[in-house]
Amino acid sequence: MKFTNKIAATIAAGVLAFGMLGVVGCSSQEETPTELTTASINAQDIEVTGVGFTVLDDGTVNYAFTVNNPNEGYIAEGVTFTIEGYDADGSMLVGGGETIQTIYPGVQTAAAGTAYIPNGGNALATFEVSPLMEHVNWTKTTETPEEVESQFTTSDVQVENIDGTEQITGKISIDFGNDSSSSDSAASMLDMRATARVVVLFKNEAGEIIGGGSSNSIMLDASMIAMGTPATPQLDEEGNPIEPSEDQEVSAEEAAAADAAAAEAAAQASNVATSTWTIAVPGNMGFASYDVIVTPGN
Repeated sequence: MKFTNKIAATIAAGVLAFGMLGVVGCSSQEETPTELTTASINAQDIEVTGVGFTVLDDGTVNYAFTVNNPNEGYIAEGVTFTIEGYDADGSMLVGGGETIQTIYPGVQTAAAGTAYIPNGGNALATFEVSPLMEHVNWTKTTETPEEVESQFTTSDVQVENIDGTEQITGKISIDFGNDSSSSDSAASMLDMRATARVVVLFKNEAGEIIGGGSSNSIMLDASMIAMGTPATPQLDEEGNPIEPSEDQEVSAEEAAAADAAAAEAAAQASNVATSTWTIAVPGNMGFASYDVIVTPGN
C-alpha cells in the first residue's frame, strides 16, 4: 500500500504552517505585492526528468534526481518534492522530502540526498520523486536558459575516494562584467554578489543516475576578485625611495597617456570572482562517470 497522500499532506502542512508564522510575525501596514501562485499563473507541474539511487551495505540510500521547470518566464521558488522508495511488493521503505529553493525555466536543475532503511535495504526496488505544486511561489524573469546556464564556470574538478567517502572538489567562477565603476559605491557592490548551487550526479555505464551529492549557497562576491599588485618603488641601499632624475622625469603628456592606458586596461579587465567547493558522499558509489550541475540559488 502506498502512502503518497499521507506524506504529501504532512509536508504541505509544514510548508503552510511556516508561511502562516511569517504572516503573523509581520506588523507592517504597507501593502505587499500580490504573490504569484501556481493557481494564479496556471503553472504546469515541475517535471522530474531523471531519478536514481544506490543502497549501501549499512542501509543508507544515496539518491539524486533532475528536474525541469516548463513554465517559460517564471522562476519556481521553494519547490518541495516527496521522496518515496518501495520494495517489489509495493511496501514503502523510504519516505521524506527534498526542497529546491530556485528552479529557473528551461534549465536542468538537480538535487541529491540520503535516507536510511533500518535492517538493510537490498529490497528497495523503486524510487519515486514528485513535486508538491500547491505552495510554490513564482517570480517573473526575462533571462533565457542560455543566459542562466552561462553565469557560472566550473574548473579543476577532482573526485577521490578517501576512507570510504567520495570526495569531490572544484572551483566555481562568475564574471560580474567590465564595469570598473562598480566598486565606487556600497550599493553597486551589493549587485556584485551571486549564490550558486553545485550538484554532482554519479552515473553508471549506461548513463543512468545512481546517486549524488550537493553543495548549496556558495557565495561569490566582489571581495573575491583578485586585486592588482601595486608597483614596487625603487629603493636605495638604506631603503629610501629613489627620486627620478631630471632626464627620467616624464612629461605631462606621457603621464596622461599612461593614465589613460591604465584606465582602459582596468575597464577591460574581467571582474571574475572564484570560490572552491567540496562535496562528500559516504560510501563507494562505483560510478562510471559524473556530471556537475551548477545553478543560481541555494
